[in-house]
Amino acid sequence: MKKIATLVIVFGTTICFAQQTRSLQESAEVKQVHLNQKSNQPDFIEFSDKSSVSTQTIENWLKSNLQLPENFSIAKTKSLTDKMGQQHDKFQTYFDNYPIEFGILNVHSSAGKVISVNGNMVSSITLENRVLINSESALLEAKNVVNAKSYKWDQKLEEANLRTALNRPDFSYDPKTSLVLLRDSKSENSGMRYAYKMDIYAHEPESREDIYIDAENGSLLLRVNKIMDGNVTGTAITKYHGTKTIITDSISPNRYELHEVDRLGEGVEIETLNSRTNFESGSIPFTDSNNVWNNVNAAKDEAATDGHWGLEKSFDYFFLTHNRLGYDNFGSKLLLYVHFDKNWFNAQWVGSYMRFGDGNGQPLTSIDVVGHELTHGVTQETAGLLYQGESGGLNESFSDIFGSAIEYAYDTLTESWEIGKGSFVLRDMANPNRFFQPDTYEGTSWSPVINCSPTGNNDFCGVHTNSGVQNFWYYLLVNGGTGTNDNGDTYSVQAIGFEDAGAITYRNLSVYLTPTSDFADAAFFGIKSAIDLFGEGSQQHISTVNAWSAVGLGKPYTFLPVSDFSVQSLQCTAPSTVQFINSSGSANSYKWDFGDGSATSTLKNPSHIYSLPGSYSVKLISTNNNGSDTLIKAALVNIFTQTTIPSLCAVSSINPFAKIGIYRVQFNSIDFASLAAVDEGGYLDNECIRTYVQPGLIYPITITTSPSNSVFTRTLIDFNDNGDFDLPNELVFSTNQTIQTHIGNIQIPSTAVLDKPLRMRIISSRSNGNQPDLPCNALKGGQIEDYSIVVTNVVGINQNDKPQFSIAPNPASSSFVLTLESNKGYYSIFDVSGRLLKKAQINAQITAVDVNDFAKGLYFIQIESDSKYATSKFLVD
Repeated sequence: MKKIATLVIVFGTTICFAQQTRSLQESAEVKQVHLNQKSNQPDFIEFSDKSSVSTQTIENWLKSNLQLPENFSIAKTKSLTDKMGQQHDKFQTYFDNYPIEFGILNVHSSAGKVISVNGNMVSSITLENRVLINSESALLEAKNVVNAKSYKWDQKLEEANLRTALNRPDFSYDPKTSLVLLRDSKSENSGMRYAYKMDIYAHEPESREDIYIDAENGSLLLRVNKIMDGNVTGTAITKYHGTKTIITDSISPNRYELHEVDRLGEGVEIETLNSRTNFESGSIPFTDSNNVWNNVNAAKDEAATDGHWGLEKSFDYFFLTHNRLGYDNFGSKLLLYVHFDKNWFNAQWVGSYMRFGDGNGQPLTSIDVVGHELTHGVTQETAGLLYQGESGGLNESFSDIFGSAIEYAYDTLTESWEIGKGSFVLRDMANPNRFFQPDTYEGTSWSPVINCSPTGNNDFCGVHTNSGVQNFWYYLLVNGGTGTNDNGDTYSVQAIGFEDAGAITYRNLSVYLTPTSDFADAAFFGIKSAIDLFGEGSQQHISTVNAWSAVGLGKPYTFLPVSDFSVQSLQCTAPSTVQFINSSGSANSYKWDFGDGSATSTLKNPSHIYSLPGSYSVKLISTNNNGSDTLIKAALVNIFTQTTIPSLCAVSSINPFAKIGIYRVQFNSIDFASLAAVDEGGYLDNECIRTYVQPGLIYPITITTSPSNSVFTRTLIDFNDNGDFDLPNELVFSTNQTIQTHIGNIQIPSTAVLDKPLRMRIISSRSNGNQPDLPCNALKGGQIEDYSIVVTNVVGINQNDKPQFSIAPNPASSSFVLTLESNKGYYSIFDVSGRLLKKAQINAQITAVDVNDFAKGLYFIQIESDSKYATSKFLVD
């Protein structure tokens, strides 16, 4: 059985939590685990369809499966719902109520069920220091590190002016201080240290950094730059975007300002600082008398209208394309200052606003640069990529990518793969080497990621250099291309265009990446984003893989086959002829194993006759010239000795509507999704989908219907097995005029007929006048599905009128011997939730039962012989 690396967590020398966690891969709830290449720890866990993990239980699941201590916790900080209807929640991790810095988990869910989780998983931790100094002492040490002449919190007038400009009454320059746990970069065992984190904004010389001071000895642990700029070289732009329509604010007759107050959120605002570097005297709005903005003058005021239009269109792009309301998704004001400083050759995002200099005589406000700076704000509020090292290179690259996408969306006349315009060109995404940027990971012009000091001259370890790698990836993804990279590997990428490439890139940034993500993370989760949006094996998926391979991250896409199939014409009793429908991709040969020990098949769509009752797993091996893919669908075909008695009432639906029907039913081990995507005649006979329950117990049920229509649902169970649904006793669950999710509980009565299949009917209808609680009425719109349940005393003690049997050894490791008084019958094995795992015929008094593939734990075995049942427990150790 495949194993993965286990996790051990240790806290200090006195708090020991060194129990080895069980392998995640052994859990039936887990579909895939991805290990971080550097830490060799999981950074992505994808859950299987069998998982019951919800957004409410994810914390306990992580604690249990990663064996985290009770004083580990998570707290939601942000939530995003995408166009697919999936929810993406960001969680901050804590130990003993202290935040683990950069310890961000992204939890992805649909209708409350967790699909996957990724981020900075907690692994081996040792607390390596104590808290001996207070925050005031830490602030003094931080100021010694920055060594500025003055600080922003002393500029009270400037602070007040920005508070008004940003419309944020709580805005403050005060150094925010918090006590956090920070991974010690010098520790060989990934230890953590208590650290004071402070947002230090210096006025002269200007800088803004997060400073981390050791809480024990006051030493500097880390400093992270928070001002994200263009770091440009060359001359200023000379070309604008021609005549454009903009929206302004009418202040009074014959007076207009470059403000847009009617846009969604708090609007767009452009003002000038008149070559100043501070806000003590406030900023000055741009005005016009006739709303025809011809601002070409000696002061270069045309920068204002260019910036205003660019900012409007940047907002439009993120809102209309990605459903994002401004940089923070809350519609906060988009504030841009021009004429910052004298001949300042830069453009910056400063945490909550932007400022642009005039360059060497020409403003830097082309639309791609404006979009670039606004994207820094989007990155700040989504992945939060640290502005240094590989994460900083990604940060800069995402800004280049969306700056280019915004320009392409709104001005194809000036659109190019260059960042900047005219003589003011900063980078070339189609040819990064032109500006001494790498187009291959760790290739030519790659900047080493070492000694990333803000005071050094290495551009925070090459944030504007190494960004070329993802820039070129994006260019190839949009435009396609062939060639040979710096590793000598040839590549060929098929273009998918701006729209699909932008969707993949935005999902990667907003859904998966975290502050410390590197290029390997960007590649892995970029590919995952393509699969999420367009499906595995889609052209978008293939091109994403090949584009990352082209820049030196991963291998080209190999067209391996993907096995998949479904069944038709399934009957619950033997003999049953099952038609298999093959939906495998990229395969040219097939091998089927139907699970009953009879002949295999090499046909693409075979049919097979099951002659005996049992639970059968079906295996398909699909093959092409590149390899093979094996798919096993466990317990897919279930042939029973008994079926439910026929229903006494006819089932019918008048004009069934697909989008009003039943999308999914979850009850005990039943989890069936019909999706209600086609007209099914209003009825699905799912009697072969069966679950086992105990009398007197309560079981949750969830019925999923249309996300846009309110419906009535009814669930009925024929507990007395008379072929009818006797109201009101056999109406076990109902909802009225409810949209999408119907959640409740069903109690199994102690009077229910035991050990026989009983019909369970699910009804969904939109019509109130139709009285959908009557199970035999013809529905005017909706759907009916039938399932079966067996009520059984799975913990009952064998009695004389039941089959007599024994199992040994118990506990068992790989197998046990079943001894039955009779020499015929069937045995069925269930897990503790009542899920059927295995069923087989008994042909002798002594039978060997293989449990080698079973995970450790408690199980039930049920014997059926001469229409009588007996059940016992056993353990697998």
